[in-house]
Amino acid sequence: MKKILTLIKYFILLLRMPMYRLRGTKIDIRNVVAKGVTLHNCHIGKWNYIGPRTEICDTTIGNYCCIAPAIGIGAFDHVYTDLSISPTLIEKPKYEHTTIGNDVWIASGVIIKSGVTIGDGAVIGANSFVNKDVPPYAIVAGSPIRIIKYRFGPELITKIVSSKYWDFKPKKAKIILKTISRAQKKEMKS
Repeated sequence: MKKILTLIKYFILLLRMPMYRLRGTKIDIRNVVAKGVTLHNCHIGKWNYIGPRTEICDTTIGNYCCIAPAIGIGAFDHVYTDLSISPTLIEKPKYEHTTIGNDVWIASGVIIKSGVTIGDGAVIGANSFVNKDVPPYAIVAGSPIRIIKYRFGPELITKIVSSKYWDFKPKKAKIILKTISRAQKKEMKS
């Protein structure tokens, strides 16, 4: 019965995203992918949300990420040093692979340049242009981006990262996060 439900979920995913939009992508069926999303040569983890009108190319995405609408990730550079810029007349360029960690929030209208790595737990502000790597748990915004602040202090970030809660199913991940949160509150009271 479980295998049948898994097949049904996968079939529904395929119905919601026509095959021409998948183009060499490996995607787990536990993701929520809105209409109008195009994925090219990507590896998408589990329990992610990808908003409508988003195009993602040559990118690996971890687990538990939230990607808002109208995002462009990877492979959007154009070679302007060739004699022509037409894709019909030039050789297909090789793009650098983009990596997005686990539990990352990317707000609406963000453009992420190919080859960038976004660390676990990072937050990217709306309408930002990400042209360089983003450290774990950093909040960045702007065009180009700059670090606004970090979500947590270094000790708490270390505890969260070492827990690797994103490798677990939601029920277990919630327990891990609650345990870390309780320990943090106890430390603050001491």
